[in-house]
Amino acid sequence: MSTKPNSSSSQYQIYTRLQQVFSPSSLVVHDDSHKHHGHKGALENPDKGHFHVVISAISLRNKNLLQQHRMIYQALSPLMHRIHALQITIKKDDSSL
Repeated sequence: MSTKPNSSSSQYQIYTRLQQVFSPSSLVVHDDSHKHHGHKGALENPDKGHFHVVISAISLRNKNLLQQHRMIYQALSPLMHRIHALQITIKKDDSSL
């Protein structure tokens, strides 16, 4: 199961990039920026967002947590100028998305 964002926002770009790199069996990208509205970081960097990625991909299996996170950060490196905070949840299968 994958939930594709509807616009050309940062959320959409993150989703598209992760789809291209990992071909995940499931992927959801939540834009949680609204939860941080008014925080100092949000005020100083209004063009950067808070995102939560929930992903299940074969290429992430059999890797430790640090390796998985490094792979995702590497994939998103061209978009890091748009990301203030990134929460990553890696699922072993797509049954709990």
